[in-house]
Amino acid sequence: MHGERAQLDIDLTVAHNRLSGQGTTPRQTLRVKRSLAFTTPQRDVNGLTLLAINGVLEFSDTLALQANAYRRDFRERVENGNTTEYLACRGFSAQLCETDGETPLTSTTGANVPDLSLGGALPIGQNDRQRIDSLGHGGALQLAVTAPLFGRDNSLVFGARADLARTRFLSTAEVGVIDAALRVLPSGYFVDTPEDAGFNTTPVALQARNRAYGLYLTDTWDAAPALAITVSANDNVVRIALRDGRGTNLDGTSRFHRFNAALGATYRATDDVTLYAGYAGNNRAPTASEIECSDPERPCLLPSSLSADPPTLKQVLARTIEAGVRGKYAQEALGKGHLSWSLGVFHTALDDDIYGVSSSLGAGYFKNIDGTRRQGIEASLAYTGAQWTTYAVYSRIDATFTSALTLPSPSNVHADEHGDIHVRRGDRLPGIPCQQLKLGTDVLITPALRVGAQLSWYGSQYLRGDESNQNKPLPGYAVFDLHGTYALREHVAFFVDVRNLFGTRYVTFGQLGDPTGIGAPGVPADANTNDARVDNRFLSPAAPRTVVAGVRVHL
Repeated sequence: MHGERAQLDIDLTVAHNRLSGQGTTPRQTLRVKRSLAFTTPQRDVNGLTLLAINGVLEFSDTLALQANAYRRDFRERVENGNTTEYLACRGFSAQLCETDGETPLTSTTGANVPDLSLGGALPIGQNDRQRIDSLGHGGALQLAVTAPLFGRDNSLVFGARADLARTRFLSTAEVGVIDAALRVLPSGYFVDTPEDAGFNTTPVALQARNRAYGLYLTDTWDAAPALAITVSANDNVVRIALRDGRGTNLDGTSRFHRFNAALGATYRATDDVTLYAGYAGNNRAPTASEIECSDPERPCLLPSSLSADPPTLKQVLARTIEAGVRGKYAQEALGKGHLSWSLGVFHTALDDDIYGVSSSLGAGYFKNIDGTRRQGIEASLAYTGAQWTTYAVYSRIDATFTSALTLPSPSNVHADEHGDIHVRRGDRLPGIPCQQLKLGTDVLITPALRVGAQLSWYGSQYLRGDESNQNKPLPGYAVFDLHGTYALREHVAFFVDVRNLFGTRYVTFGQLGDPTGIGAPGVPADANTNDARVDNRFLSPAAPRTVVAGVRVHL
């Protein structure tokens, strides 16, 4: 609804997604067949309902009240078949034990869990189920003032925001035999490990209440005809209250506070060229799952379990410096089109960064490390014409550790006798490609038909578990996509996307782990993790050629 001095917009988003086979798979198994998965089932079902309301009320040409509010309902159900550290009891038969081999494993019915492995003859695993229900709401209220300051144009915005959320988390673990297809078969034995037993607690029931409040201000002042200066500040308070549904180990309350400031400037060197530079500070409070899984003595089976609430993690502090130049070029030689371009550099330093440490393939914990750094360059070039557009976007990201540290990585062939690797200052962060390049074009064939193509190239990246950069990184890859839309009516369009047109085989992520002991295809049956015949790399293969078609409706 839009009036002369007021407007109101309402947006409703409803989504339901189902993902299967989202885990990594041993490289040797993928060589047998790329559709194979390492321990199943692997199902992730997500649902989201988001209602957002935005409103503006103009009191005058220079003063306006702006507000927004939202309600977000998120639901997630995860079923993940994994290997397990439970084992046949030593010294007495026919029962499964905790990881020490001596404490009998009990089920939620109170009975001891029988030895499903038949004395170790059969591989066993566990099916970890996770349920998350999160309801959040919040909003912001701000005043926008565009009155001149000292005789020059000025734009001032100041306001307050609040974000409140309540989340319920539940996870269970069911042990079962792993069959020839690497499926964890249901057994009905759900593990019950109480608190303070010396092992990971399961089931886990947790309720989290998040409260985030902030005050903010941004002012942009034209200090000179070609120079604009922007100053901003925000004051943030975050409170996370956690309540254990089965005991007290997960109980705790954490509070984080930070005042951040930013300063930036733009200078219009010519009508077509603008220079910019700026500095900004920011912070991020730990999440509830990070807080509840930060005890190195009790790693969690991520992301299905939580273990304890030790001394609170510190919040992450970030400082960013950026500078660059952007411009446009329009001449008769370009017809009705114009060129736009940009070149920028950035440097972000993070203190007390929260890093997920993997103690095994599926288990780990979160900890503060001294710091990480992300710096690099970004460049773009685009032509926009009446009938077609084309673009090129390039970025180089130098993401590194800024201090030395020791991390567990027992599946890394370069680990020491304790299963640790030693990260040096300057080693690259895993999972982040060093370079990215996108080339694309869109052509308007008719007023109703538009087609386009994009080539995306990503550089190499190191595997998770190789933070010391001693193994060969994953190679870069390129993928080619096509897309097209046809307007059926004014607000209705038919679309087709062809992803990975040439069926390129590549991997998007990798980590180190132990693939032995469960009969995974391609892995020698009599091998252990230290066997030279075993490849400890687990990879995420990209999807093959995929065609997606549908109808988009814009109301």
